[in-house]
Amino acid sequence: MKKIEEIKIRDLERDLNFDEEINEELWTGEEGLIFVKKNFLGYEVISGKKRIQALKEQGQETVSAIVVDDDDYQTALINGIQKEKLSPIEEAVAIQKILADKKMSQQQLAVSLGYKQSTIANKLRLLKLPPFVQDAIATNKLSERHGRALLKLEYAKQEEVARVIIERKYTVSQSEEYIEQLEGDGHKKAIPGPVKMGLNTIKKAYDLCKDSGMDVSYQDIEYAKEVKIIIRFKK
Repeated sequence: MKKIEEIKIRDLERDLNFDEEINEELWTGEEGLIFVKKNFLGYEVISGKKRIQALKEQGQETVSAIVVDDDDYQTALINGIQKEKLSPIEEAVAIQKILADKKMSQQQLAVSLGYKQSTIANKLRLLKLPPFVQDAIATNKLSERHGRALLKLEYAKQEEVARVIIERKYTVSQSEEYIEQLEGDGHKKAIPGPVKMGLNTIKKAYDLCKDSGMDVSYQDIEYAKEVKIIIRFKK
């Protein structure tokens, strides 16, 4: 991780000869990878200016950045994956760029990184998720395993289900169970009126307990054919 205050933004042209079309797609946005060069003052941005500016505005103090010593950005990408705390999405983007150059196969890259080939393939699959889900993974609202679970659903449903998982703070196992239920039924059934009344009654009882000072937690999990409620009281 690099301190953002040590990274200087400059308006000069980038030193590296990146492919502009790929660079525009993968690196210039607020979710792109950040490339820097070390100098006597700290670091200067080669690519990722927009993201650095966005992070500064958010008050973030550190950021993952890939250090490039020369024009061999493929080596820089590999080193960045190995040494920097990249998010799963940043790592997937870096892997995608390395493989796009067609100088290394998935198997060769896996050996270089100390991964299994299946790990490389699984990371690349994350880039098939909708932008909202990728952003949630990049910002730690969802884990990489959450993302892989969501890939079991058709693309059109992935964002909607991801929002439910985030809102209800489902663990990976809860998410997998929820997705399995959705897959089995094909769609989520509407909750009948009497069931809604029962759920509201239970929720009101929980609120009364919470308001009285009890250490209690509430969680409801909606499946295709049922709703599970979990209430935990600390002794």
